Order: sequence, then C-alpha cells, then structure tokens
Amino acid sequence: MKYLFLALLFITITACNYIAREKSTDPPESLAAVEQPETTDSVVLDNGKKWIANPETTEGIENMKVIAAEAMATHQSTSVFLPDLEHELNTIFEKCTMTGEAHEQLHHFLVPLKRQLENLGTSQAGEVETQSLIQYLDTYSRYFE
Repeated sequence: MKYLFLALLFITITACNYIAREKSTDPPESLAAVEQPETTDSVVLDNGKKWIANPETTEGIENMKVIAAEAMATHQSTSVFLPDLEHELNTIFEKCTMTGEAHEQLHHFLVPLKRQLENLGTSQAGEVETQSLIQYLDTYSRYFE
C-alpha cells in the first residue's frame, strides 16, 4: 500500500509539473527537469508577498491540519489517520491548477510534507512526529494565500 501511494504521488507530481511546463512559453531545460521536480529548495515569498494558491490546495492543507489535530487530541494511532492525510495530499496534487513560480514554490512546500507523511508511516512514529507535521502545516499560511 505504501509503495502504491508513493508511486501514485510521484506520477502526480511529475504530471502536475509537466502540465505546468507545457502551459509555459519557455521549454524545460531538459527532460530530466520535467521528470524530476526540484526538491532541494525552500519555499520563498514572492518579493515579500504571499503566493496565490488555488482554493483546492488551501482547503486540502486545512483539512490535513484538522485531521492531524483531531488525531493528536484523541491519541489516534498513525495507522488510523495517515490514510486520510495521504488522501488529502493526493487530492491537492490531482486538483493542481497553479502555474509558474507559484507552482514551483508550492512543490517546495509539498515535497517535505510528503516526506513527513512517509515518516508517519514508520512504526516509530508517534505524537512528536504528528506535532511536527501540524507545525509544518501551519507554515503554509506564511507563504500562500
């Protein structure tokens, strides 16, 4: 199940990145740039302003915050709430309509989020990791509106 999720997530990231580059007037630097989205950069503001995110992305992040907060409050096992978080992340990728630099910055935010969800899937994950996830999700509003 975990590998299926990761494969679907990779395909979605790649497709979303490819579609955004297709809409762009500039060709990608190389085929590798389309197939391997850049994941090492941090999210930055748009000249001091927040990026405009599509409503589905913001809704998905808010849903993830609620799921994680409820899980913390009720001391749920990660196996109970992780599928809901993964579903929300997949929905964000599926409904991605952002383009240009805002799209790239969103991916800089989502890739570390994906890694945190992968961490939650390990047997050692617990409340500390869930709290860290909540804190990370809270940073979304610093960069996107």
